[in-house]
Parts: sequence; structure tokens; C-alpha cells
Amino acid sequence: MKMKILWIVLLGTLPFGIVESDQRLIGTWETEKGERMDIIDGFKPNTGPVIQYSDGEVEGVYTWQIDKTSKELKMRYSSSVYELSDNGLNLQWYNSKWSKSKELETKGIVNLETDANAFIDGLTGHSWSANSSNVGKMEFTRTFSNTEGVVTRFDQNQSLKALISWGVASGVLKIGSQVYLEVRITPQYLIGVDDDDDFIVLNKGSARSEGSRTTLVESREKFLSAMTTGAWRQPGSYGPDSIYRFRPIEGDLKGRVFQEQELVLKDTSVWEFSPATGALKIGYQEYNGGMTVGNLLILVNKNGEQSPYLRDSLVEEKQFTSADVKTIQISERTASDVAGVIGRQLSYGTQFTLFEFNQDGRTGYVHEWKSYPFQITGQSFKSEGWGSYEQVHLIEDYVVFGEGRGRKVDLRQSRLKPKTDVEAQSDAKQAEQELTEIQKGKVNVRITRMDGSEETVRLPITSLADLKSIVVIAE
Repeated sequence: MKMKILWIVLLGTLPFGIVESDQRLIGTWETEKGERMDIIDGFKPNTGPVIQYSDGEVEGVYTWQIDKTSKELKMRYSSSVYELSDNGLNLQWYNSKWSKSKELETKGIVNLETDANAFIDGLTGHSWSANSSNVGKMEFTRTFSNTEGVVTRFDQNQSLKALISWGVASGVLKIGSQVYLEVRITPQYLIGVDDDDDFIVLNKGSARSEGSRTTLVESREKFLSAMTTGAWRQPGSYGPDSIYRFRPIEGDLKGRVFQEQELVLKDTSVWEFSPATGALKIGYQEYNGGMTVGNLLILVNKNGEQSPYLRDSLVEEKQFTSADVKTIQISERTASDVAGVIGRQLSYGTQFTLFEFNQDGRTGYVHEWKSYPFQITGQSFKSEGWGSYEQVHLIEDYVVFGEGRGRKVDLRQSRLKPKTDVEAQSDAKQAEQELTEIQKGKVNVRITRMDGSEETVRLPITSLADLKSIVVIAE
């Protein structure tokens, strides 16, 4: 998951404020036509970043550069001799008259190389945004040390766009895979340059707090409690976001993590915490550290690689414990309870599973199938799961789709039956109601007669805690 940031070219390494270029150029300039550009000081004389606007929106971030020989000011593809008024408030450049509308503050500037602690405090103590009209805020959060953490990026609608790592070492800032050799924070911006002389320019936003933190090492119970509460989100690189629900099953130290995309189950893995080693294992991956910081969950493996998650604000923050699990030991005596749990439509990805019970309540059929929508338009048959075909052939009892698929007309008895739209809607509604009833819980009384036959009677309560006494009255 890489953050998409606008880049510009920058040359040089001189510190801010010690350059020999015309400092009067630094600031915000506007024309009577509504054009605007923010010229920012760079790391070397006579060059730096410029933010250009069109119709009030950021058009892009580019490079400005002065040719000392020709006295020309160049920005992107435009180059022309420039003239500044004596008071430095008016600029004649590229057949336009520009007026300085705002000076850029030069006090309170913090360089990473000279004051790392102050730089990191400023980095994590504010929200940031890239110079693009479709990019929302970014938040830097410290995790397992003061010099590393996670960047959370949102779009303009506050939807999660990316979770990537950041770190600081020897005066260098790393964001994801990008390394910036020189970085500083000004009252308005974060500005950095990488080894290809490319810029990063972020706008400083409002002050923020990183939030309270809980670590797996220091407080196992509190960390696992947070992990098994609600749901966690990771943004998809090329597809939909993934939602993760950590749920205890066998006990409060072992359970399952369910990964969903657009309400479809994509994967199920076992998670387990080992008190002996202090490690958290999820599937085949082992993590030797974990923490929650504000709305972030971060796991780290033995190689120091972090796996960040953001709490999903759309899911209720309910904590789950082993007491929420309904476990049924399978036997002939509990067959009806088993049927109540699995005797409905289940799914995994695009595959559906249905356990159909016979009247004896112990036998039946397991149906598994996949359903894809199709349509015939123009001169082709198209289906997301099957592909596109322009011809279908029938010979004997064989059906052939183009050159890719062959099927046989099957005359065996089958339980397979497609549903009408009305039936599908009705079944979905009924399944929702039945699931709600199961989740409420139930209390049953199992009666065993003298002849050995049994019958289960459901009581009109959902928990033994609601029961004060039972009196059997024979009439």
C-alpha cells in the first residue's frame, strides 16, 4: 500500500534561510485573473518547490528555478525573465502581473537533522495533507519507539486510503519505501528531498493527539480485549478494503480472525496467544509484539515489519469473549441443535454451502455451488465468472460454450434448484430472522421418557439467568 504523493525536482543541500537566491520571491502570488502560486524556499539557492493553483484548486506541485545567467525564472514548462518591484510586492513574469498576497513564515522552522525530537513531535502532533484536491488528511503515529510508526491516510470523505510505515534515523525520514535525505517542518509545510532530488510537500493541518496506547507485552488482557472488540480495517491496494474481526473461540487466548470484503468472507485463520513465549500467532505468521494506539492496531514480527489496522468506525465497538461463543458437541442427541446452526445458507467467497436435513434430523445433503450473474447483449453471452462467448453448441447430450467450456446434460436426480427473485428475497429475510433468534440464545428442556424416547422443549427465556425456579405440575 503506497501513498500517492505529488513530487517535484529539487537540487542541493543548503539549510533554510542561508540561500543566496532572491528571498523576495518566497510567498504567495496572485493575478487579477485568479491565478495563484505558492513559491517555497528550497534546500539550495535559486531553486525550490512551487504549488500552482487553477480555479482555486491545486493544479500540481512543480519546481521553480532561477537561471543566474539569463535572469529567467522557470516553472515547469514556462520560462521568462522576471522583474520584482523595489518593495518586493509586485512581480512581472511570463506576460502576467503578480501581486504578493501572503508572506511565508520563516520563524519556528525545525530541521530533522538538527533537532530530531522537535521534528518528530511536530510530525506526530499535527495532521497533514498532500497538495492535491482529491487527497484528505494524513496522520503520523508513533508505535514501538519514538522514531518509528504508522502513517494513516484518508480521502476527502474521511475514508481510509492507506496504512504505511514511517521511520527516522540519522537525520533521514522514511515514508513507506521513499527515503528523504533532508526534511524540515515550517509553520505551513513539511518539506523533504530524496536521493533523486524529488520533493515531498505536505500542508500542516490542525493539532492532534496520538491517543492512549496499550502494548501486548505490558498488558496482555487489555490488548487482547481491544483486539477482540469491534472490527479492524485495512485498505485494498487494487480492490475493496478488508475488514478483520478477531473473535475468541476456544478461550480468551485462542480464536479465529475473519477477513471480509464487501460483506463476503474471504479468509478464516486461527489466532492464538502463547503465555510461554509471549507471541501472537495468526495462521502461519508469528508476531512478537503488538499494540493499540488510539484507533490503530499494530502487530510486529521478528523482522520488525509492522502490520497496521485501523478500527472500523462502521462496526459497533462491542468486546467479544469466550462467553459469546455457542459451542455444540455433535451427537445424535444434539442433532437438532446442530441443524439450527448449520441448516441454512453459508458462504465462503463466491461459493455457497447449504446443509439440507432430512426429516429424521440426522441425515441429509451438503450442497455447494457458485452463482454468477450473466447477460446476453449484442452478439455475446457474458458472465463475470464464466467469461464471454459468441457461440453455444449442442451435440448429443453435450453443450459446448465457444472453445472454452463443455458440459453434459445430466439426467440424474439432483437436489439443485434455482430460486426466483421472490424466493431469494424471502429466504434472505427468513435467514436474517433465524440468525437473530439464534444469537439471542435459548434454554431447552430435554425430556426422556420411560421407553427411552426423547423430546426437546424450548422454554420462553434466553438465559438461565432469567430463570428463578422450575416446578413440574402433573395433571
